[in-house]
Amino acid sequence: MRKKIIVCVCSMAAELFASGGKSGTPETTAPNSVEISISKEMAPPGGTVQVKFATTSPQPIMSGATGFSGYALDGVALTSPLGDSAGLALQQGSSIQIFSLSPSGDLGTGDYPFLTVTMTLPTGLTAGSAIPVDLAPGTTLVNAAGPISVTTKPGSITAGGTFSINEVEPATGTYPGGTVVRILGSGFQSNAGLHTIGFNYASYKVVSPAEMDFVLKEQSTLDGSSVQVNSGGNTQTFYSYLRGHYLQQPSRSLLRSVDPAFQRLTHALAQAGPFQAQAPGQYVALALQNPNVGPAAVTLTLTHADGSTASNLIVLTSGTRIMDDVAVLTGSGSLAPGDILNVTSTAAIQILGIYADETAGTVKPFLPAF
Repeated sequence: MRKKIIVCVCSMAAELFASGGKSGTPETTAPNSVEISISKEMAPPGGTVQVKFATTSPQPIMSGATGFSGYALDGVALTSPLGDSAGLALQQGSSIQIFSLSPSGDLGTGDYPFLTVTMTLPTGLTAGSAIPVDLAPGTTLVNAAGPISVTTKPGSITAGGTFSINEVEPATGTYPGGTVVRILGSGFQSNAGLHTIGFNYASYKVVSPAEMDFVLKEQSTLDGSSVQVNSGGNTQTFYSYLRGHYLQQPSRSLLRSVDPAFQRLTHALAQAGPFQAQAPGQYVALALQNPNVGPAAVTLTLTHADGSTASNLIVLTSGTRIMDDVAVLTGSGSLAPGDILNVTSTAAIQILGIYADETAGTVKPFLPAF
């Protein structure tokens, strides 16, 4: 049986899908409308693809969600001009849901993909097989003007080629000329070519079939930039973003199925709460990631309604993250109605809040006050 990919880009929970069906393009276009272009990708079975979603003309999107069924999710990134977009991915079995939000509504207004979804193709895919990717009928988007009429330029995923890009290191930040950047993947041929978008390189070389290195020509910011590799007659474009290594795995089982999509913006101070009463199985979680080249000492302080506090210091080394129940992170044991969480860091970091329900198996992202 053919696998089906489910994808959603919506204000709350509309669907997109990839299958052999007809395009979900509406017959009419309302004045408040957007056209979403979906990329055509190719990678060998077992390789990595990064599907990209972009608006063909700027159109603000206030929130969204993306889901996949059948393929292993490697990560999701949301990119907007102001860098305020954030969200998360929840994987349960073969079903993956991705939720996003953009406080300023600038998602979809850049001249680059507002959403990238990186995933690993199953090893059992037949070489040469192509899977269409399109929005499903009834997909809705909402901005400040109300519901948006959505049309699409469908994309596809083809099992083919001989190479794929898995990640770029470093993936984010500003670095001086002479910095070596690594492109990691598989199947790079010795004569593979390189093109970069957003910055220049002085030289590059294929180190092995699993790695290509290039040297920055001048000081460059990698955020929002991309690398394009041509090898064996095929081309892949990859937008890099930091997928930090966990200092420790979350204590909650539901959170172990969550992949946070952080804002590009960083903050040294943040506050969340006062929190409401939580039903059994519900809790508030926090995800922190350090994109800096040095460590960040993060102090989490939970202040209770009676004035008492619980505090904990967490040191995030460069390129690491942590995500867990706020009660666990602060050592308070529980979260009570009226509690307020304060985050103070010695270096600006990426911060995301999560409302979770372990019983229902649901999650929802939120942003603290910065």
